[in-house]
Amino acid sequence: MESIASRFLPIGTEAMAQLIHDPNNANKLYQKLIGALEKEGVRVTITETEFVKILLESILNNDVPYFSQFGNSLYYGHVSEGKIVGIFNTNQQIGGIQV
Repeated sequence: MESIASRFLPIGTEAMAQLIHDPNNANKLYQKLIGALEKEGVRVTITETEFVKILLESILNNDVPYFSQFGNSLYYGHVSEGKIVGIFNTNQQIGGIQV
């Protein structure tokens, strides 16, 4: 699976939809995403300022923010854009199984 990129949704569409219509919600969206990413075992590798900036750019462009997973890396948007925002913990256990 490491050679195939896939979309990664850390929060549900409804939760995101409630926040992406107002640029003033970029910080709230960041907080929701950070909490969800931590629960998924992702170590965020960009600063809060950088993260909020890319969220705000998406909101202002009427785009829905999304992530892609490729290997152990989490990208903002499509992998080809090269915006790595985090790394998946390779020592994570899901349901007692090491992944």
